[in-house]
Amino acid sequence: MLSVLGRGGMSTVYLARKNDDKLNFVSMKVLRTLKTERQDRLISRFKREFYIAQKLDHPNVVKVFSLEDFAGLNYMLIEFIQGKSLQKIIDESGAISQDLAIKLMRNTLTALAHCHQQGVIHRDVKPSNIMVTPENQAKLFDFGLAFVVGEKEEDLKIIGGKGYIVGTMDYIAPEQSYNSIDIDGRADLYGLGCTFYHALTGKLPYPGLEKKDKIKAQRSKEKSEPITNFRTDLSDWFVELVERMMNKSKDNRPDSAMTVLLELDLMTPPPLPDWVDFEDDED
Repeated sequence: MLSVLGRGGMSTVYLARKNDDKLNFVSMKVLRTLKTERQDRLISRFKREFYIAQKLDHPNVVKVFSLEDFAGLNYMLIEFIQGKSLQKIIDESGAISQDLAIKLMRNTLTALAHCHQQGVIHRDVKPSNIMVTPENQAKLFDFGLAFVVGEKEEDLKIIGGKGYIVGTMDYIAPEQSYNSIDIDGRADLYGLGCTFYHALTGKLPYPGLEKKDKIKAQRSKEKSEPITNFRTDLSDWFVELVERMMNKSKDNRPDSAMTVLLELDLMTPPPLPDWVDFEDDED
């Protein structure tokens, strides 16, 4: 281990070298050790996170390599991504440009579309779980709260369920706050909408509230302050799209990540790859 990359409530992520290779860096996510009965449940969640992440193989999803247990220490080896989280970019620079937002949203939507095709609902889409590379490519990570559609688990304290709130209060979909397993991919779209509301305005959807009050706000019909109150330089269609993703009723949101991708491509076609070459017609 070379240095600390980040700390969470239940784990610490370190920069490490893989197999003593000086040029091959990985992230090492180490589970916190608790001397309580909660430790078995934490280990179960940690293993579950690994097996869910292993189902995924996409360039916009951070890869998970292996799950290890050495001398009582539980850890995962994960792809090391150079760059910053979207949260850190917002913290350091404030609101981002529309062009950058569209590019990062497109990347994250392709990641979510892949996850949803595999039956995986992330359940914690937020700026701190989106890494941005120096080339401004977004990569989704941290499947610690993810859920697999149809998954059965006797211990609801591990996967959540009715009466157990799973997610981050600033970005959680209303339906997820009521029952964290009776959801579909539209819950992730709500989190993505809140994420880009934050990225475009520099403000949380419901700032300055305690956790319980944030849950009440997410569940209520009260909308967040309009994006146009903070920005006048954004395209109307893009503001409308973000706010539609944040609709309190899942039935009034786009029906899938692919639908949002198609809408983005219609309004802002992605650049053609470098290998595409057009020849002039001499006739």
